[in-house]
Amino acid sequence: MTEFDVVIVGSGAGGGIAAYVLAKAGARVCVLEKGPWLTKDNFGDDELRFGDRSFINEDPLIEPRTFRNAPEDGEHQYVGRVLGISRCVGGGTVHYGAVSFRLRPEDFRAKSYWGSLPGAEVVDWPLTYEELRPYYNKVERLIGIAGGQTHEEATPGAPVPGAEWRTDPYPMPGHPPNYGSSLFEQAAGKLGLHPYPTPVAINNLAHDGRPGCTYCGFCSSHGCPIDAKNDTRVTALRRALETGRLDIRPDSHAYRVTTRGGRADAVEYIDSSGRARSVRGKVIVLACSTVDTPRLVLLSELPYNLVNYDLVGRHLMGHHYPGGIGFFSERIDYYRGFWSMRCLDDLYLGPSSNDPMFGFGNIQTIGPSSGYPLGAGGL
Repeated sequence: MTEFDVVIVGSGAGGGIAAYVLAKAGARVCVLEKGPWLTKDNFGDDELRFGDRSFINEDPLIEPRTFRNAPEDGEHQYVGRVLGISRCVGGGTVHYGAVSFRLRPEDFRAKSYWGSLPGAEVVDWPLTYEELRPYYNKVERLIGIAGGQTHEEATPGAPVPGAEWRTDPYPMPGHPPNYGSSLFEQAAGKLGLHPYPTPVAINNLAHDGRPGCTYCGFCSSHGCPIDAKNDTRVTALRRALETGRLDIRPDSHAYRVTTRGGRADAVEYIDSSGRARSVRGKVIVLACSTVDTPRLVLLSELPYNLVNYDLVGRHLMGHHYPGGIGFFSERIDYYRGFWSMRCLDDLYLGPSSNDPMFGFGNIQTIGPSSGYPLGAGGL
C-alpha cells in the first residue's frame, strides 16, 4: 500500500482545484478518478458518441442510478440516467457548458435577505461574499474566465456598467455574440433590460498556451477538441502535475474509505486491470460529485463521529430548465457559438428592488443548444 499526504477521490471542479492547491503547497497528492484519462483527440462533435452512447458519462446500463422525490415513493420511481456527469479525468468540468457565475452577496445571506421559504431549510452561509472574493479572483485566474466588456468596447474584461453587480475585472474579455444573441441583446435593450456576455471558462483568443474558441457549437455535453474550454484537466490538474507532487490514477473505481484510530485512513478501489488496491493518506478528500460522494460515504459505513448521516445525500437540487422558443423570418444560423453567450440579471433579486422575491434567478443559455442536428431535433 502506498501512502500520500492527501488522497482525493474525484478530479472535477472540487477535486481538481484541491489537488492544485495542495500540491502547490508542498503536499504529496494522489487523485483517484474512476473514468479514463482522455485528451482533446478523443473529443469532437459526434452526437451519438457523446449523447446516446455515454462516451464520457457513466453508462446507465452499467452504473444505473435511481430517483425518487420522497421516501413515500418507495425504493425508486426511475432507474437509468439521473444527473449524468462526465466520467473521466476532469470530471464534470469536461462536459459542462462552462458558465461561470459568482454567487452574489445576497446568496450568502439568503435567509436574512429573502426570508424563510415554505418546504425548504434556508440558512445563511457562515462565510460572506467579501471573505470569499479574493479566492474567486484566484480561481478565475487559474481556470481562465472570459466575461465583461468585449474587445470592441472601452475597457475589455471590465464588468459591463449597469448590467453586472460585480466590480472585479475578468481575466479575459467577454466573447462577441452570435447572431441570435445579438438579436436578444437588441430586444432586451428595447425593454429596458441589461444583457451582458455570460462569464464562461472558454478562451477568448489564445490564453495559457491554448487556442481561443472556434465557436463550433458543440460545447455543453461534449469535451473540447482544441482544449479551448478550461476544464480542470487542462488547467488546475495540469499545473498540479508540473509540481511533481501529484499522482493521478485514472480508471480507479473507489468503493470504500477505511478508518484507523477513529480517523479516515485509506481508500480501497478497483484499478484498471480489475485488481482490488488500497492507497493511504493522512487526509482523505471526497470530491466525486453530489451523487457519488454520498454513495461512497454510505458504502464505507463510516462512524457517526466522522459523518453527519442526517445530512448525507440530502438537499441535493438540480437547476431547472424553463425555456422559450422563437421563430424568425431570417436565417439565424443558431448552431454557431457556444451554450450561453448572453445573459441578464435584472430580475435576479425579484420583480423589483423594492420587492425581493426568492427564486427568480437570471436568464441565460442565449446560444445554441448542444447537439446539432440530432440533439435539437430529438433522437
